[in-house]
Amino acid sequence: MAIAVSKECDGCIAARAHAAVQYRANPQEAAEAIGVTLLMNGGPATVYGARTFAAVQEFYRDNTGQDQLADTPNGYHHTH
Repeated sequence: MAIAVSKECDGCIAARAHAAVQYRANPQEAAEAIGVTLLMNGGPATVYGARTFAAVQEFYRDNTGQDQLADTPNGYHHTH
């Protein structure tokens, strides 16, 4: 997924985000991987990383029926 972000490939991002969720990655784990791309690719990763995170969240909601951010104990609440 990090390579897809660094290559700035929307199709690759969608495929890898979907695969990550299928392999039971949660949005927090995806965010950690996306964070690595910021170090690898700088500014462009801020755009493609955000797209990737949105895709992971969407696939995660579709697969689990949960909104990971709303269910985290860190005090941050995400609303639709």
